[in-house]
Amino acid sequence: MIPKRKNYSEFFNLRASVKTIKYSQMKYKTAIIGIITLFIFSCNFPGPELREIKFAPGIDSVAKKYENQLKPKRFVVAPGYTMIGNETTHRIIVTVYNSWKIPKSDEKREKLAREIAKDVYKQVINKNDYSEIEVVFKNEKGIIIRFKTSFDYRFLYDEIETDSDDNK
Repeated sequence: MIPKRKNYSEFFNLRASVKTIKYSQMKYKTAIIGIITLFIFSCNFPGPELREIKFAPGIDSVAKKYENQLKPKRFVVAPGYTMIGNETTHRIIVTVYNSWKIPKSDEKREKLAREIAKDVYKQVINKNDYSEIEVVFKNEKGIIIRFKTSFDYRFLYDEIETDSDDNK
């Protein structure tokens, strides 16, 4: 008996349609990767340059005062900005790292942050370059599992100036 000849044309058509499906999936994946790449590069355009903070010589005494009072690992004062649309707001960021002498209640923390902001504000020479001061308390503990807490307080210069005027 002679074996019947199988019709392989269906097999080849099926194979061609699988290749077409894979090719179209590849086009979609390439398009998605292209869109994601464009999104990433559009978000990473450099913003405005950070402005240099000019301090009076008394800034060292302010830093030492809070280093003695709060015992932080680091006390850092740096420039920063927020850019929303075309509007850029420059600010001074004061960060207190790993200070375990920070008050527990939010009211006392805010009062301490306001006091730090006032003291730093008094030492800034180029006040017109910035519009606000941000005070951040960052704590981190643990070796294997790290617990991070951060308290962030922002004060506009107008608030600080009116508080300074009230105390006189």
